[in-house]
Amino acid sequence: MPELHVGPHLKDLYCGPAALCAVTGMPPSIITQLVNRYRGEPMNTKIRGMTAIEMTYVLYKLGIPFHEKPVELRGESLREYAEKADPATPQIVLVTKHFVALYGGFVYDQHVPMGRLPGLHHSKRKWVRVAWVIGT
Repeated sequence: MPELHVGPHLKDLYCGPAALCAVTGMPPSIITQLVNRYRGEPMNTKIRGMTAIEMTYVLYKLGIPFHEKPVELRGESLREYAEKADPATPQIVLVTKHFVALYGGFVYDQHVPMGRLPGLHHSKRKWVRVAWVIGT
């Protein structure tokens, strides 16, 4: 199984960079530089929100193998999606206005950097918009 890079260091980040750091193991500074390069912003500008396109761009630029898994609008809640997901495959999931990392049957974000079961996570009822399945 791949290693997830989670812990207290995620608490200082917003959700997109936190999910990217957890799944890729890259330091926040690299994630910040890539997003700011895409946006045309100064390299040290703090990332306070990301789009799905920016997530795809960063994964591509990092050379991380992935595929995008679009889902139907209002198709599944995070809890429903996580219960069906392969626990051995890390994913970054965009739910309604929030990114999370999903791996090993747990959901991770900057609020719960050590992970929580999907049914107990604060975003469990949010709708899944798209998922990036890592390593495929």
